[in-house]
Amino acid sequence: MASNLSAQPGSANAYCPRCGSPIAAGSGFRAKCGAPASGAMVGLPMAAPVATPPKKSRKKLWIIIAVVVVVVIAVIAVLALIGASVAVDVTAINFTSTDNACGTAGSTAAGFTTGTGGTVQYTLTITNPNLFTSCTVASVSALTSGFSISGANTPLTIPVGGTESLSFTITAPGSNFDGVLTIDLE
Repeated sequence: MASNLSAQPGSANAYCPRCGSPIAAGSGFRAKCGAPASGAMVGLPMAAPVATPPKKSRKKLWIIIAVVVVVVIAVIAVLALIGASVAVDVTAINFTSTDNACGTAGSTAAGFTTGTGGTVQYTLTITNPNLFTSCTVASVSALTSGFSISGANTPLTIPVGGTESLSFTITAPGSNFDGVLTIDLE
């Protein structure tokens, strides 16, 4: 067991506390490190410095990084699904017409639900209320902001006392909607 007691150079078991080399008797400086000979240690020479232990495996760090990446991807996926599930809920359809085309002004119909930006094929059955003249629906347009109408089979002429189907495609807005859609027939 090493001792922390000082010994004079040249005494039995005198070693340099700095470099661990034996100190020769009468030596003023140590041959190996050049330090003054005073303050020598009695006992066994100092052990070589302990090597730093090898770095721990980074496996645990990589596992933590992988888990964080998976969690971030999962959160992004959930947010994307929430965004994709945003719905357009048309509770009813109101039809307007400044010239009361074929008696459609003030008519209402059931609504529909679709995804944002979705399309719905719609068919409206119109009966001509006039007893003496035919009527014509010349155009169809959406008055509710964000909606659009395309592919209407207009102009549609309905004979006296007759019934015809007006078909068109409704394109929903690209954001949430919950309410009444107003469509103008002229």
